[in-house]
Amino acid sequence: MPLHLIIECCKCKGYISKDIWSIKRDHGYNETKRLCSHFSVNIDHISSIGFFGLGWSNRITVTVTRYSQTKPLINKTFRKNDTEYEHYVRFDKIVVHARVSDSSGYWPTCGRDEQETIEYNERREQQEREEKKRKYERDLKLQIAKMIEKGSNKEEKIENKEKNKKKEKKKTKNKKRHHVKYINLNFDQIYDTVYEKIIAK
Repeated sequence: MPLHLIIECCKCKGYISKDIWSIKRDHGYNETKRLCSHFSVNIDHISSIGFFGLGWSNRITVTVTRYSQTKPLINKTFRKNDTEYEHYVRFDKIVVHARVSDSSGYWPTCGRDEQETIEYNERREQQEREEKKRKYERDLKLQIAKMIEKGSNKEEKIENKEKNKKKEKKKTKNKKRHHVKYINLNFDQIYDTVYEKIIAK
């Protein structure tokens, strides 16, 4: 009877499926495989079978490596009434999990919630970063608009100041003028016409 081993990367769904048989006493092997772009795994197996196949056991050790970091994923001895086991390990923001079962087709599930939580937090952090970026851009545009408005107001004030100066100058010029009335008398010494003329000093 084989034990079915499935190892899966929860991030990219890359996996390895392997049947481990106990066919003779002290039968074993050791191999390293590439699981996906994130991990490589080492599978070490030693089986032991008693007389007439009684009292068998399988020692399965699986280690996972990412870059220079290695963690144990499975390190367990399986016997007749102990053939189900699953476990996961986390590397930074990526989870890899594995399952050993005497029934085929049973995938590991223990690390999925952990990976979903990691990805949810990543999405939330990304949204927060984008919101901060949008707020920064809005504040920057507002500051630029205020500076432009301030500059326009300054120019308008200067222009109004110049206009006011011209008005003041004109008023001052008008103050220097006075009104003179001339009266023309006809020969009968009667007021004939009255007109007003403005003469500058």
